[in-house]
Amino acid sequence: MQNAYLKIAGGDNIAKYALSIGYGNNKSPLQNTGLTRYNMRFNADLNLTKRLIASANVSYYRNEQNIRNTGIAPTTNPIFTSLVKAPFLQII
Repeated sequence: MQNAYLKIAGGDNIAKYALSIGYGNNKSPLQNTGLTRYNMRFNADLNLTKRLIASANVSYYRNEQNIRNTGIAPTTNPIFTSLVKAPFLQII
């Protein structure tokens, strides 16, 4: 399992910002299975006047998941299936 995360934040009394980027890679011991995750978030606040604030929030999230087809459904967890299926069914 690999995870990386970067956060940058700053600002003053007029404007504030924050940017965060993340990456995760979860490799499974089973062949041709795993999960890769990417995410990004950006927040910004700008004080236009004492009573008026402009804000922007943007986020992005992506999962790339590879799970073998187990015959039940394409998104069934292979570890769970190995516990409930008969032992003669090949899952890898």
